[in-house]
Amino acid sequence: MARPGLQRPDQHNSGGGPDGVLCRRRFSTCGNTAANSVAYWDGMTWSALGSGASNGVSGTVSALLLDGGNLYVGGRFHAAGGVSANRIALWNGNAWSSLGTGAANGLSGTSVPSVDALAMVGGDLDVGGTFSLAGGQTANHIAVGMAAPGRRWASALTMA
Repeated sequence: MARPGLQRPDQHNSGGGPDGVLCRRRFSTCGNTAANSVAYWDGMTWSALGSGASNGVSGTVSALLLDGGNLYVGGRFHAAGGVSANRIALWNGNAWSSLGTGAANGLSGTSVPSVDALAMVGGDLDVGGTFSLAGGQTANHIAVGMAAPGRRWASALTMA
């Protein structure tokens, strides 16, 4: 079912927030609001996550996880809010950040890497998808970590 204001309802999915609805997939506009692949509906208006041309993310969003005031976004993208963020990023309500530092931030490897599932388990961010590296470390499709500053990615298990 399409939400009001989406120009491409065929490419829409949503996850509920405590006070509204978060929409994800790949789009550039919600209603009359410029919003790149992720937007927030408060029941009255659409809002972009960030400002200017670099709001949202640079590609497709496949997974959302709201944990307290933090929104974790996963998918097939390389930047969030103009910040380098490989397939996973954090929106803290004010700004985007990558999960990791340098060239090894986020998740990579395989021919078309993506993040397709996110879960918070015991304070750890669990990530599933099509990738072979997490923060430069071997992680075959499942990784754990990076929910807190200073944390490092680790492989959750090796899949055949």
